[in-house]
Amino acid sequence: MALGNLQGTVGVYEVGKPEPVAVLDLTTSVAGAVAFSADGARLATGDRDGRIHIWETEEFEKVAELTGHEGYVFDLAWSPDGERLVSGSGDTTIRIWETQPSEAREEAKKERARIVAEVEPLVVKWLEETRDPDAVVEKIEEEGRWGKEERRVAFQVLLGECVGGGEGEEIGN
Repeated sequence: MALGNLQGTVGVYEVGKPEPVAVLDLTTSVAGAVAFSADGARLATGDRDGRIHIWETEEFEKVAELTGHEGYVFDLAWSPDGERLVSGSGDTTIRIWETQPSEAREEAKKERARIVAEVEPLVVKWLEETRDPDAVVEKIEEEGRWGKEERRVAFQVLLGECVGGGEGEEIGN
């Protein structure tokens, strides 16, 4: 748990323990703009001057500072994958920040493209053969060559084919 205050510090606490495990100094007030990433590896804090600070939580070292808001940052939320951070500000704007280095984002895009190229033809073939999305779900779950990420992408491809892809023909019942 993390709590910011008007004195410009953020106390990071272990639930049930009265003393903080870390105290982060921002030099300007924080109020309630604090958010942990889903994996707990990073903490974002927003301040009265419109800045967002990103801290790694192993040693609580600041790894980034995001600027662009012209008013205080009053709320923060991480995307489930931890790649984006959303901030709300007193300047009446909401911003979406990419928090991964551009090299990491490019590498992730290339990996996703590789996975799509591998799974999409098979998912489309299964759907054309069976015309039954439930049967394709079973095939995806049973595919022994695929890991968790390949299955996740295969389900996305299937959803895309059923909702808006293909030749415009109705699939299923």
